[in-house]
Amino acid sequence: MLGAALAMATVLATAAPTPGPRSVSLRYDVYVGDTTHPAVGGVVWLLRYSRYGLQLQRIGLIRDGSATIAFQSDIMPDLDHPNKSADNHYVAAFELSGAQWYLSRPIDPNSFFVDLPVAIETIGNTLDDGPGAPRSIGLAEPDLRIITLLNEDGTPVASKSVGLAVHVNNVNHCGMEEGPDLGGRVTDGGGRIFVRSPPLPLTLDALFFSARSDGYYIRRGIVVGTARDVVIRRTWNLPYRSVALKVFDAAGKPVKGLDVEAQYRSDMCGAVLGRPGTTDASGVARLSVQQLAIGEIWTKLPSGATRTLTAPELHLLFSRGSLTIRI
Repeated sequence: MLGAALAMATVLATAAPTPGPRSVSLRYDVYVGDTTHPAVGGVVWLLRYSRYGLQLQRIGLIRDGSATIAFQSDIMPDLDHPNKSADNHYVAAFELSGAQWYLSRPIDPNSFFVDLPVAIETIGNTLDDGPGAPRSIGLAEPDLRIITLLNEDGTPVASKSVGLAVHVNNVNHCGMEEGPDLGGRVTDGGGRIFVRSPPLPLTLDALFFSARSDGYYIRRGIVVGTARDVVIRRTWNLPYRSVALKVFDAAGKPVKGLDVEAQYRSDMCGAVLGRPGTTDASGVARLSVQQLAIGEIWTKLPSGATRTLTAPELHLLFSRGSLTIRI
């Protein structure tokens, strides 16, 4: 009898229902500037970011000054049970019409559902409107922000194409911004770009060069603070140098049709390559390279192997403007 009772208990325990996903239901009054300007329309987002990239999930809508948030915990993995190995982080965001973004502080992933309402109320200034009324969140008015790009000598960087994004996180394995994209801009004659935005950090997506002891490195992405007017001074470009690499075989005959590549020094993911060249009938490949930032030059051999120039060969190529190698 005792064995049968234990067996029955085991069956009942196995058959116990699995708890379903948790539900979230929240409502706030939302206004911009003051209570006489309710937010007309927008979307409430949950942003998850980690070393593996960004995921956005819509969790609510804003209509006629009211934000309604409703979702279940299964909209994203690990909300109920944090996975520390995934290194997930979360913020809530309001996106109003015109790509106006407002972000919360980070949400504690270890107590997500307890901390979520508290974090949402950091998106703006929160007021208690009395018993039974939803709390109000007042958002900062967007302003026309000006970002000015200057060269190291103080001259403006005109006609430069750049991207803009809301700054959420760039601490990932490629160091790339994970925040929402705000599109591209082109600097005017004074090196300026204009963006209408609330006072939140932005990321300027542009290439520039940074000097180190062994030369210049190409980099990408600059986090801009919350100020209305920002001036960024960098080395945005380097001079190009024309060089010629001559390739001959062991018998001294020119080798035609070999691709020659130049690679920049860089901290970014993947190889950043310069303008390639190809050897002509005389075995000569002509390259136009930004010498101060080039880390390697190589050619692909007919066998499929790669012949990389040594450091002394690179020095000779750049000091003389030409170099002959045998393969």
